Amino acid sequence: MPATPFADRSHAGRLLAAELAPFADRRPIVFGLPRCGVPVAYEIARHLGAPLDVALVRTVRTPDDRRQLLATILEGDPPEVRIEPDWDKSQTVSRAWLDQQVSEALAEVDRRRRRDRRWPPKPAPSGSPRQPTRWSACAAMPSSARSANITAGPSRSATKKR
Repeated sequence: MPATPFADRSHAGRLLAAELAPFADRRPIVFGLPRCGVPVAYEIARHLGAPLDVALVRTVRTPDDRRQLLATILEGDPPEVRIEPDWDKSQTVSRAWLDQQVSEALAEVDRRRRRDRRWPPKPAPSGSPRQPTRWSACAAMPSSARSANITAGPSRSATKKR
């Protein structure tokens, strides 16, 4: 496997934080996607003195080609479900199957939300309280403020074989 340009995800977060430093005065909220994005988001939030939170997301993909995205579920009150416009191009997927998968994903997002949000909000790296309602808070913001939100999630390295 070829080497990546980063020692680890924390290192990647520190490098990205340096690039995002001009956004610090815009009071951003930094969101990390579970699994791979949180270490990156943590370093960005720490460097910018910004609140940090986790954005819970689930995806539904075709059973025969896991690269083909059919739907995305974002936590919120109510949760947001985005069905891809070309979901029906897969010959192996029916609407009933997709609805069942979305229902299961919604239940999983809710289970994780209840598991991960059962304690009072923890302080962000800046010491300020964490935002308790990430998506609803972003939706309520004026569009000029929304542009200051930063989300870190897993991505493939440009040097990684696909």
